[in-house]
Amino acid sequence: MPAPTYLKPDFSDLETCLNYIQQLYQNYGGECSEADLGSILGNKPTSSWFTLKLNSLRAYGFLHLEKDRVRLTELGEMIIRPKDENERSESRILAMRHFPVFHALVNRYQGKSEPAQQYVENVLISEAKVKQDKAKAWASCFLKAARFVDLFDSHQAGRPATGAEPASLPPSSSRKPANVSTESMEPLLSNKEEAEGWLVYPVPVPSGVARIVVPRNLPRSAWEKMKKLLEAIEPENQTDPKP
Repeated sequence: MPAPTYLKPDFSDLETCLNYIQQLYQNYGGECSEADLGSILGNKPTSSWFTLKLNSLRAYGFLHLEKDRVRLTELGEMIIRPKDENERSESRILAMRHFPVFHALVNRYQGKSEPAQQYVENVLISEAKVKQDKAKAWASCFLKAARFVDLFDSHQAGRPATGAEPASLPPSSSRKPANVSTESMEPLLSNKEEAEGWLVYPVPVPSGVARIVVPRNLPRSAWEKMKKLLEAIEPENQTDPKP
């Protein structure tokens, strides 16, 4: 049975769809009736919402539908039980490529910097034949899924994989103590670190200065932990004259 074309962005969130098939595998071993699937989706099979959710699951290539039973496809099983991290990543991107609305976008943007939403909308209209009034919602759905599976090259974007600036850490120049020469901190990066686009933060410590080197795609939670660490080790300001 071909992939359904009656799809809506509100029911096509990739992370949510992955959660559904994870429950299908855990509760029913990967195959069940439509009624059982309804208990996972939270809608009866006669509901239009059930149909839209099922359509999205099939459009991603996760489920095979035959009569009144559904089962995980080969792709669905690969995502639920990946053999390694590489297969886990590739299977999720393959699911996005399988989704009819996202196919052209994945081919265009995989491994590149994250595009502005307006450009995504334009591609959806011209290549995926999405109606203009639906393009914004579909673009948001695509970008959320693409960030979730690390479709973009965050090094080219010069920011963490989430697309947000690492605002929790100030620029390195603002943290460099006034009495420390940048020459004393050379070389800042090894060749490998430079090639991978790492970031360097000189940090004042009681004994002088330390360097913290982190990858650009460090998760937001890690940035927050790093901020707390910097606040804990930074010495008190000793520039003010003693009374």
